[in-house]
Amino acid sequence: MKTAEIERWLEQNTRKCPIGRVTAEMCERLRARPQIKDGTERDRLIRPLVCVDCKWWEYFPESREVRVAA
Repeated sequence: MKTAEIERWLEQNTRKCPIGRVTAEMCERLRARPQIKDGTERDRLIRPLVCVDCKWWEYFPESREVRVAA
């Protein structure tokens, strides 16, 4: 796979955020995790602190299907 194709896919399907480049699905999953104050002892994956008040997800295009680069 060529570097240009990979970079184009990343630009089209991910957004930069304080955590790094994430897809809309990854962003949604991170925001769905419980906050540290709401989590229980069994919750191993909590919402990152940068995601608590984040509005970066608003910059993702609506209902865009992510295509896998082949």
